[in-house]
Amino acid sequence: MDLNNSERIIMINSKTTRLFLLLICLVLILPVIGCSANQVDQEYIDFSARASENYLIAINNRDFNSFSQDLNKDMKEALPEEDFLSFADQIEGIIGTYEPGSKKLDQTKKDSGYIVIVYNAKYTGESEAVVVTISLQKTGDKIEISGSWFNSPKLRGE
Repeated sequence: MDLNNSERIIMINSKTTRLFLLLICLVLILPVIGCSANQVDQEYIDFSARASENYLIAINNRDFNSFSQDLNKDMKEALPEEDFLSFADQIEGIIGTYEPGSKKLDQTKKDSGYIVIVYNAKYTGESEAVVVTISLQKTGDKIEISGSWFNSPKLRGE
């Protein structure tokens, strides 16, 4: 098969075009695949919305039973009632009380076997949003809170 120069250019351009299109598809598809592998199931988001609201209101009310109802065993052992009351006093003394219903979902992610849910919440003594991070873990069929962190300018001493 003898090809003239214009036919060779068309063949090369055709192969180059196909390769180029394949690379573009990979660049567009791979991030979507990577993101979906890190997506958090809706059951965790729904659980966290309810449990974290209860958790934050329980801190306001110094209600240890409500506060601890969704904690895992390790969290319950790490924060007995006496320490909880001190923790609640410390939070209120620095950033005030949580404004019920004010938390807004910021992000979700999977991290080392845990589901991490991050909210921005309003507190009465903090002018900026307080970042409330809730870590979840599933034990059997039960989702439980396995950790929590609070971050704001006042909590950082700014």
